[in-house]
Amino acid sequence: MPELGQTGPKYIKQKIQARVHKIKYRAKGKDFPFNVSFEHLLDIFPTDFICPALNVFLNFDNYNHQPTIDRVIPEIGYVEGNIIWVSFLANRIMSNATHGEVKQVGNFAEKIFKQFYPKLYTNVLKKKENFMKRRTLLIDGDIVLYQVSSQCEIATDWGSGMWTLHSDLNHGIPLFNKQIEAYKENLQADDIIICLTGHDNFRKKLFNEYKANREDRRKPLILNPLREYVESRHTCLWENNLEADDVMGLQSQKANKFQEYVIVSIDKDMKSIPCLLSSNGKDIQKISKEQADYNFAFQTLVGDSTDNFLGCPSVGPKKATLILDNTNNTYWEAIVKAFDKVGLTENDAIIQAQMAYILREKEDYNFETKEVNVWQPKK
Repeated sequence: MPELGQTGPKYIKQKIQARVHKIKYRAKGKDFPFNVSFEHLLDIFPTDFICPALNVFLNFDNYNHQPTIDRVIPEIGYVEGNIIWVSFLANRIMSNATHGEVKQVGNFAEKIFKQFYPKLYTNVLKKKENFMKRRTLLIDGDIVLYQVSSQCEIATDWGSGMWTLHSDLNHGIPLFNKQIEAYKENLQADDIIICLTGHDNFRKKLFNEYKANREDRRKPLILNPLREYVESRHTCLWENNLEADDVMGLQSQKANKFQEYVIVSIDKDMKSIPCLLSSNGKDIQKISKEQADYNFAFQTLVGDSTDNFLGCPSVGPKKATLILDNTNNTYWEAIVKAFDKVGLTENDAIIQAQMAYILREKEDYNFETKEVNVWQPKK
């Protein structure tokens, strides 16, 4: 048994923090999903320091018995609910252990598989071919934060013409959490990721009028402190120069046969992404690539007054539909022709398209360099 200092709280926390960085690096290299926090690893660490698979004492300084992180279903990745602490030997036991040890780990694997994925376990026993995917919701955090913080504002008439406006963060926090839990329950999700807009915006560098109409608009009183709370308590994704829309678009394309993502947003722009989409938080619709491409072209023509880009002058929803539905060429050729008719150039059309396009392809954004590959028409 190791000395007390090796198993003391400070020592354990240091080791677990190191494990977080290690598995995050591994997940990144292998392109595995990852949402594990230091707090979660600490919370699930065996309090008795016993490996639940081999019943040996976990010791960071013993090669075979050092604590390691095991993925219950490897393809799902390092995500909360799919990981467990076991000894290094238990992690490798299928390749270099005795028959008795293999049997012991086999029994344990069946036990946790049944515990973590009871529905999947039942389906396997019944030899069903339909493999249950793990469902993660990509929630438009910007919209939920704005809605909740707006609901919390109360105007008070003190008499004699005196009015004040106040808002209580302690009211907003449970409202936000309640909404998120409702999404998770209604859409039968396993995980939640809150997607947020960064503090910079690459579109404003391309078109300085983008969302300029919002600059003088007052924000709800608790919007910023509520966001700070959400960032500290929920799994969040954001990139400094991207909008929440882009984050959801990029993440949604990482779905595979073991993992599906559902975008939860009332924003119509999400229909320009090939994805699973819930606009009302209750039902899910599938947006095909063909539908997404059409909706992107439509948005380029009609613009978006909310975001302060106007599309093609004199083209509204009905005219845009006629242009796209009756073209014998590509959508882009039809768009350029429409801009040309009102005396504008292809470059003018490109600017509007860049404002309308939501990042969705792997090559659209480099997470290492933080560079956006700005949309251009395919030649």
